[in-house]
Parts: sequence; structure tokens; C-alpha cells
Amino acid sequence: MKRFYFIIPLVALMAILFALPFMIGFSSYDLYLMYLIFLLVVITVAWDLAGGLAGLFSLGNAAFFGMGAYMTAILVKDGFNLYLSILAAGLLAIGIGTILSVAIRLRGVYFLMSTFYLASIIQILMLNWTSVTGGAAGLFLPVPSHFNYLRPFYISTVMMIAIIGSYYFLQRSRIGLALRAIGSDEGTARSIGVNVTLYKVLALIFSAFFTGIMGGLYVSVQLFVDPNSAFAVTWSLYPTFGAIIGGMGTIWGGVIGGVLIALLTQLLAPLGSYNIILESVLLIAVILIMPAGIYGTLVKRFRRSERASPRQVTIKDQLQMELRKMAASHPAEESRD
Repeated sequence: MKRFYFIIPLVALMAILFALPFMIGFSSYDLYLMYLIFLLVVITVAWDLAGGLAGLFSLGNAAFFGMGAYMTAILVKDGFNLYLSILAAGLLAIGIGTILSVAIRLRGVYFLMSTFYLASIIQILMLNWTSVTGGAAGLFLPVPSHFNYLRPFYISTVMMIAIIGSYYFLQRSRIGLALRAIGSDEGTARSIGVNVTLYKVLALIFSAFFTGIMGGLYVSVQLFVDPNSAFAVTWSLYPTFGAIIGGMGTIWGGVIGGVLIALLTQLLAPLGSYNIILESVLLIAVILIMPAGIYGTLVKRFRRSERASPRQVTIKDQLQMELRKMAASHPAEESRD
């Protein structure tokens, strides 16, 4: 029951964020900046669940984001409700994630490149399917009569709270224990009966769902989508950079990384395409100075004097016991492989 206590501060945080525009009096740019920060936090935490916990290093998130954007644009142009269109974007992204799951038996750079090429293939398909996507000319959404950034701010706030809460509960469930075991040592996890394929697929579609939804929200703000913007490689790089800079395998590492990447993109916007170079330099510096990321390094420093504490031993023992329980209740299904 203790894990459900986390709902209380999350609900309180959402209430505070909802009230901020009226308490402080945000300008349109302030609302846009907050929406952009929350968007990048969501896709970074979503990437981290697959990449940080399960070890699925992917450069294919642009495929989820771009297909979510196109699904929303097409449905809204046809007169569908915006909220249902954004939800449909997340469901379509799940389908793309399921297709991508055929590559999860690949490891390391092979999986990384397969996800990158999938996004590139989908981008080319969208570019040439002119009757539906508009091709290189893209699609324009109808301009709302009273457009403002308050709605995307609220939607992105809800999605950020939702993914933080989902990550928290998932991380403390048996699924989370299995994902951590797979990320730590896939061979050992498989040998004790963890269904590696199943849990990897679950992590991938979870990541795809939230990324697709944020792609749908993005196009509802931009009111325009084309293959170059929807499937830009930055939608794969930003969450990857954010998770590594903040600290992989942790909720708050993803949050910190997403916030930093969002602020950097705005600060370095006048540099145009050169901003990705500076962000890459920052990434390299963080990897060299703080290999565990900002949050991971801070946690390690605070716990340095407690490396052999009973609490850490208990967590390790709990992980082992839970994995043994899963092995007993779910016999190895992949031994044939």
C-alpha cells in the first residue's frame, strides 16, 4: 500500500501547476515554454523506461513521435475530436512499437541502428504517400477560433504527471524488477526464467504510447506537420541525451534531463542547427565527469557512506527474492531459443 502514497504529492503537484497560470499570470511565451519543457520531460522519461531500465537503447523514437503527429493531423483535418485524435496517436504508436519489437532480439549497436533505420523508412513512406500525408508540402490543420497555449500546457502537465506516476508504480512492480534484471544482465535474467522478450515488448510499447501522444499534442500546437519536422532525428536524440545527462534508470534523472534539454534548445535556438553540436559536447562532458548522470551522481555522493548499509542489502535481497518468485510462477518460456 505504501507505493500508492506517491499519488498524493503527484496530485498536489498537478493542482499547483494547474493554478500557476492564474496565480502568477503567465504570458503566452511562458505557457509555451512550460508546455515544451513538459513535452520533453515526457518523451525523455518514456525513452528511459525502455533504454534505462530494460537496456533497449533506441534511436527510433522519432518514428513514434512522427506517426503520432500525422495521425492527429489527419484525424483533426477530417473533423475528429482533438482529444480522441491524440489518444489515437498513442494507440498507433503502440502498433509501430509492436512492429519494432521484431528487432528486440538484436543487441547493442545492431538494435540501435535497426530502430534508426525504421524511423527513416517511415519518414520516406510518409514523404511519398502524398494523397494522405501531403508529401513534402505537409498538412495544415484548421486554425482554432480562440487559440492559446493554455490547453497544450494543461495536456502536457497531465501527461507528465501520468508518466511519472506510471514509471514509479511500474518500477516497484514485478515488471519493473524484471526490466531491471534484463537491463543489468539479460543472460542471467533469461536463465532464471524471466520472459525477456515479453518484458522488452512491454517496455517498448509503453515508451511508444507516451511518445506518440506527445507527437499528437505537438502538431496540435504547431498546426502543421511535414516529414522533416515530424520525423526529425532530434526527436530521437533529445530524449536519449536527456536520459543520459539526467541519469538513466531513474524517474528524476529523466525529469532533470528533459528540463535541461528543453531549456538548452531555447537558449541555443539562435544558433540554428549548431545547437545540437553544443548539446553533444555537453553530453560528452557529462559522460566523462558524471558517468551516472546528474541525478545518479548526486545520489551516489549522498549514499557513499552507506554503501554497506542494511537498506541497500535489503533492496538487493528483495530483487533476488522477487526474481526467484517470478521464475517459480512463470517457468522459462524461452529456453527453446
